[in-house]
Amino acid sequence: MMNKAYPDPSEAGSEEGRALNLFPNVNFLDCTLRDGGYYNNWDFSREFTSAYLETLFKIGVSQCEIGFRSLQSGAMAGPWAFSPESVIQDLNIPKEISIGVMLNASEFRERTRESIDLLFKDSNVSRVSFVRVAATQADFATAELICTALKEKGYRVFVNVMQMHNMDFDAFGRLSESLDSQRDIIYFADSFGNMLPWQISNFYKSAKKYWQGELGLHAHDNFGLALANSMAAVDAGATWIDGTMMGIGRGPGNTKIDELLALNRSDGNFNDFTFPLWSFLDNHVAPLRNEYKWGSSPLYSFAAHKLLHPSYIQTALETSNVLDEDHFLALKRLSENAPKKFSQEILNETKQVKFETNAKGDFPDSTSKPPKEILIIANTQDAIDVKNYLELYCKVNNPMVISVNVPNPEIENLVNLVAVIHPMRLAELGDHLSEKKYSIVAPKHFSETVSDSWREGNNYLNYEASVIPGVFETQSMSCTIPAPLGLIYALALSESLNADKISLVGFSGKDLAAHNKEEMNSCLVYLNDRKIKSKIRSLTPTYLKCDSISIFSQI
Repeated sequence: MMNKAYPDPSEAGSEEGRALNLFPNVNFLDCTLRDGGYYNNWDFSREFTSAYLETLFKIGVSQCEIGFRSLQSGAMAGPWAFSPESVIQDLNIPKEISIGVMLNASEFRERTRESIDLLFKDSNVSRVSFVRVAATQADFATAELICTALKEKGYRVFVNVMQMHNMDFDAFGRLSESLDSQRDIIYFADSFGNMLPWQISNFYKSAKKYWQGELGLHAHDNFGLALANSMAAVDAGATWIDGTMMGIGRGPGNTKIDELLALNRSDGNFNDFTFPLWSFLDNHVAPLRNEYKWGSSPLYSFAAHKLLHPSYIQTALETSNVLDEDHFLALKRLSENAPKKFSQEILNETKQVKFETNAKGDFPDSTSKPPKEILIIANTQDAIDVKNYLELYCKVNNPMVISVNVPNPEIENLVNLVAVIHPMRLAELGDHLSEKKYSIVAPKHFSETVSDSWREGNNYLNYEASVIPGVFETQSMSCTIPAPLGLIYALALSESLNADKISLVGFSGKDLAAHNKEEMNSCLVYLNDRKIKSKIRSLTPTYLKCDSISIFSQI
């Protein structure tokens, strides 16, 4: 049963209901430039910023968190990563709009007071009227010092408690004792977007036992529940709700301010704010959404389930709206430890594969009989679609079949060898190698990443690899390749096996991003001076720059 934090929508049929706002006691705070800056490096144009502020005035949103205030002056970013007083003063800001900035408490652990004095004038000579201090529980002590310094300068203080899913209410209680319940506001951020409406409701009911002042919510949209969570927070007593235009914000984005405003009128009719809001979204925000493609998705839901910081997903998608398999495997590996803060270094380390230099393998050895033909199959739907013809082709031509990474169960009966050039691919195969008819070919030191059972059987063949950009060379039991790509490794193995002919199936590239295709074809260039390039042909449509011949002409 809905309480009276906002009117029952069923009352909308009455004259009284049509006159009411759905959220009569709620303050909407828009942080489009601050949170949206995670996509364009806070480099919003002056034209965009001016139109944005004018739109806020026209639609009646009076609280604007315009950007960050940061000590990281060496970072190359747009104006709203720093929100300097001079830039804010230079804007034509309607007097009805209160301007705020956010700072991260973690930046101010040392020389806290001096740093605040460096970045903030007294509020009576500043266009900024409120400051939101973002802090994890580890930085509550620093947040207290910051809040004290800011209040002495006359600012209204908002404390933004991050990672609310992991709240220690005893620690929160100690923080709340240092704040002024008549003036200060405490926000909670569902940082990983992993909370559900009933959890939000219970959380705010608990928080009110420790804090008698106003509460707010900053929601993330991993599950597509930011709006529902915002309403649940209001229903449980929150009086401040964040939003951004079209939800633009880090990772999947935030609660959409446009949806909040539409819901705020219980009659559902067009209001005075409708056209200016629609015009701004259509002319200024929609182009950004088309470019950066924020929004909830299965990947962000995965991150929320695994308590993985959403910036790992956002960063993985930056080069394309298609997540390549290496990135996905890296994210799976990251989720095992779920770092609480985003780190580009951690992401790079997770993706990085270490190769031994000049290592020698033990396959193929001198007893290996050169195959007349090697057929390399990709684990794609394209290969599955020609499964029946593949079986006929293998029956007629009797090639040695190499699968690039884990073969699809529908065609694994055709596979002799599985070429693996990434240790996380081995983990995908599980502990059931002895049950398979095929053998794994991979650098031996990769086996350290999997269970002992891998090293005990005869199904693991050691074909070593070194990676040197611009180099493609093969020896009898090892290779040097320009990049750690599965197909390139399989081609090197094919040359070491002295195959007369190399056929490819399933490499259409339908699921590959453009930059992945370019990388693969750039690696094929290094094969031009070797006989192997003339041996390669694709039996199915392909993005690869090589000869082609239809599989149907060969059966």
